[in-house]
Amino acid sequence: MSDGGSKFDLDFDMPDGFGMRGNQTVHKCLSHLNNHNSDLAIAEVEQLRKQTGDTALVRHLLALCVCRLGRVVPAIRMLESAHAENPDAHEHVEVLAALLTVVGKRTKGVYYAKLATALKPAYPEYRLIPKWLIGFGAALAIASDNPVVENGYLHIKDGAFERAAQDFIDAIDLDRTNVEAWQGLVDVNRQRLRPGDSLRAAEALASLKEDDPQALWTLARCRLDMGLISEAWETVNQALNLAGIDLDIAQGLPALVRWDDRAPFELSRQLSDAWNTLSNVAPDSVEVRQRESDNARFRVGVLSGALVSGSEKAALLSTIDESLGRAADLHYYSNSQVEDSVTRRLRRSAQRWRDISKVDDETVATIIRNDEIQVLLDLDGYDWTGRPGVVARKPAPVVLSVMGEAGAVPGAQNGVLALHDPGLPNTGENAVETVVVNKGLSTWPLYVEPETLESEGGAPPATMRVLIDAIAGRLSPGFLNMLASAVRKGMTGLLTIRGDDPEDDLTTEILSARFEAAGLNLATVNRVSRDTSLSQLVREADIFVDVTPVPSLDGALTALRFGVPVLSCRPVRPQNGACASLLYSLGLEDWLMSDEEAFADRLAALSGDLTALRSARRDIRAAVAKAASLDARVERGRAFTDLFDRLLAAAGETA
Repeated sequence: MSDGGSKFDLDFDMPDGFGMRGNQTVHKCLSHLNNHNSDLAIAEVEQLRKQTGDTALVRHLLALCVCRLGRVVPAIRMLESAHAENPDAHEHVEVLAALLTVVGKRTKGVYYAKLATALKPAYPEYRLIPKWLIGFGAALAIASDNPVVENGYLHIKDGAFERAAQDFIDAIDLDRTNVEAWQGLVDVNRQRLRPGDSLRAAEALASLKEDDPQALWTLARCRLDMGLISEAWETVNQALNLAGIDLDIAQGLPALVRWDDRAPFELSRQLSDAWNTLSNVAPDSVEVRQRESDNARFRVGVLSGALVSGSEKAALLSTIDESLGRAADLHYYSNSQVEDSVTRRLRRSAQRWRDISKVDDETVATIIRNDEIQVLLDLDGYDWTGRPGVVARKPAPVVLSVMGEAGAVPGAQNGVLALHDPGLPNTGENAVETVVVNKGLSTWPLYVEPETLESEGGAPPATMRVLIDAIAGRLSPGFLNMLASAVRKGMTGLLTIRGDDPEDDLTTEILSARFEAAGLNLATVNRVSRDTSLSQLVREADIFVDVTPVPSLDGALTALRFGVPVLSCRPVRPQNGACASLLYSLGLEDWLMSDEEAFADRLAALSGDLTALRSARRDIRAAVAKAASLDARVERGRAFTDLFDRLLAAAGETA
């Protein structure tokens, strides 16, 4: 039925000479449809509309055209209108019977099939039930409960998000209580970065599934995408109160802390302790194996659901692959089935790769223990992609929570430590719960080649061009206040934000209010969707400004790849230290501001000295080249080796 390969394929062989006579416009329309020329068929329908007006015949033909384009539900609505105008015409109801059955409305389909049988062919004189259209009997035989929803998820799998969204909207049009359709609309709008539309769908889903913890959990995630932090806290707490002892939902509370720049450390510790108490797991009994010689290789496990490009841990993944991999056999435990170029690169150098996304925590911990892992690196902590239930069991002698908050990590009571570098904030009173790699955790991602801007030798622009890469959830009030402070201190320039779809009305409404509260005007900002090439935007920028509290590492990496300066603010929480760690490891800590006031002062000063801003690019390119050098990788690898030897020795003494 669809020119675009829809699941709703109602095509059947149509014999020659199907008995057409009379109006040539109708004849041409049906012939074009028979030959899959929907655009030409629609043109004929428009011609007929000019001749006769918007008649039932016109709507019937247009419905057939829409069917050929894979849009069953709009076709049904047109046929219902045609039937209302001509209730005695069997053609409308006969097609309705088949289409309603195809979309899972069997009861209504049977009703119209009986009605079609009772009516005698009298209007119109043309054959309006072509052979390529499936009949009621065949439709009844193949119909499933939610075929429109199923079709939507097929489109998501193929990356056709716009068509998927339309399928879910069609399914909701058929039945506004269709929970699966609302969930599909949430999923696809999150995929196509329309958080406002996703939030509306999540609110509808939660209203349909009252007192359902998972529906509330979905709503909380959508509120977080929009940056509605207080509402997200409230919703997760509601979900947890309804769910009782549900570790997956309880994981959401400590995960939320990193998004809330007002949350004190004490709250991190409290929520982490509560989760660890709720999980109630003891550490696994594992044998501590030291290295037999300085040349022996470690057995290191990497646990994460973000082993992909665009990950906040991209610079750390490069360290693991290129530096740590020189001294260790790497075993990856991936909590995701998504694969891309980075995933494939890591797999090629891995000693073992295990997909644990559908394996329970206890079994995963047993697998890690049986693999005789000496050091397990947990990259995600309590984040949505994390597996804190695995970490809490401490299935290796040494378990390190990378960029974790000291004392507030999964399994802290079982001896899991936070792993930092000097670029991250340490909690002094909990220093015993933190270990540090002095050479830094991050290296330049060697799977990304540095590039030079074509305009490198030209004169600086008349005004500073600022680029920010952030969805609505990352444009926090705190960050916007810093930006507004820079403006008050004299910053001038053109601001571009690459974020959510600018056509998402609710997102625009919420962001406008957030900007206004900070003393800024969203209307003066150039907003572009994330479909826009980040590389192209960086080529046209003079500086990339990182956001807080949750950084935009992908944007920072792209900027540095072209030698464009990255200005960031030292994070309050180590979980948000991806950009800070990268700048420190590259030797670019001068671009890492100590606090909000220093950030605003530096940004204002830079806008008045574009020559100095342009000249900084040489230093950045040199830093990137040094970080990618063999000596730098070997040196960092040795730092990890020394740390692991020391930690394994300490573990052996306490075993």
